[in-house]
Amino acid sequence: MRRISNILIFGVLTIFAITFLTSMKSSSLRASKIKIVNKSSWAIDHIYFSPIDKETWGDDILGKDEVLEPNEAVVVLVDCDVWDVKFVAEDGAECISEDIDICEVEGTWAIDDIGCD
Repeated sequence: MRRISNILIFGVLTIFAITFLTSMKSSSLRASKIKIVNKSSWAIDHIYFSPIDKETWGDDILGKDEVLEPNEAVVVLVDCDVWDVKFVAEDGAECISEDIDICEVEGTWAIDDIGCD
């Protein structure tokens, strides 16, 4: 009976280890490092990402008291997926870019005034 229990515990731990390592490997392969360049005429106070199937925004990737001025850039690590992205200007104006495929951005994403007056 004890031997069966030890085999069962070993099996469960092995499955857990394989699952954990597989998820770590796939997460690291899915991460995309992108450089967001502010080519707009306004300072960006906040940048939020949201999965396209969610109604809520994630944390501000700029962090507290950080501002992305025109012609400045920030480098972020984002899962390679399709996202909605919200930019908030210093005056509170918002611009939402929908269905952004981060995998297609390929390193640099320039934000301009088009569509965000």
